[in-house]
Amino acid sequence: MADGNVARYIQVGLGAIGCGIVRVARERGGLQLVGAVDVAADKVGRDVAEIAELPEATGVVVCASAWDCPEADMALHSTGSRLSQIADQLREIIELGLDCISTAEELTWPWLSSPALAEELDALAQERGVRLLGTGINPGFVMDLLPLVLTAPCREVERIVARRIVDTATRRPQLQRKTGVGLTESEYRERAEKGAIGHVGLRESAALLAAGLGWVPEAVAETIEPAVAEEAIETGHFTIGPGQVCGSRQTATVLVAGRERVRLELAMYAGAPDPRDEVELTGAPSFTVRIAGGIPGDEATPACVLNAIPPLLASMPGLLTLKDVPVSRRWH
Repeated sequence: MADGNVARYIQVGLGAIGCGIVRVARERGGLQLVGAVDVAADKVGRDVAEIAELPEATGVVVCASAWDCPEADMALHSTGSRLSQIADQLREIIELGLDCISTAEELTWPWLSSPALAEELDALAQERGVRLLGTGINPGFVMDLLPLVLTAPCREVERIVARRIVDTATRRPQLQRKTGVGLTESEYRERAEKGAIGHVGLRESAALLAAGLGWVPEAVAETIEPAVAEEAIETGHFTIGPGQVCGSRQTATVLVAGRERVRLELAMYAGAPDPRDEVELTGAPSFTVRIAGGIPGDEATPACVLNAIPPLLASMPGLLTLKDVPVSRRWH
């Protein structure tokens, strides 16, 4: 680091989450933004402050490549969900010798979707002596790390069910669009078959949770279905008519020795009643933990990224997951 107190970082990706990371990092201190990367032509060449809506200029101009950024200690990455789509960006960051925390959903447990690529990135990170971690609110906390932590007082764990119910009418339009708002059922199912709709990372959360408990899955399965509006819904961004899709219902399960040991239920749709995050743990003892209203992902994801910095920097090099790093330290 430049000195004992300040870490220099580059922000890769200046969408809604990336800009949120920049704003929260600026408020906290202890981090110095020295570079920013985005491939969008309308962002390259502009001061980060214009894009992230900061009150004053930063002097940091957006580049098209991390290679064009000043020397830094780490990269905070938020550009895409699929590991195959962002692999070149991660290779670039690792080759520059930067520790990296990414919000890419598949990176939370990359051995599920892209095992060969995961092994490659792990080997490259170890060779360069840097650390690579995927985190966020979901995946990254609500349906994987939180249930795992909640098993600490249990003598035995038989089964875990985690539910996340989100009323997307209160969320940003990008999330509403991603869950299929306004589509017909046939349009929704066509896109779902192509993996072009719905939440990415639910299977990864299930696999991470199983691995954290030492369970070897026979299968990690996922289903996705549309939620359909029974009456007109106005979200502030979309008007949804009766019979149109208002969001998604997804489920991921893990079978171990012929038994369902992990079940994750995610409902994200406009007008969803009783929003909450909930974990039902069956074991010794059995109990349920309920977070009324649920944890807001847009607000909490930047905090998840920044709070992961101290434990990441204290870890060994390589491709890491949230079960590999402690959660007791917080970035101030």
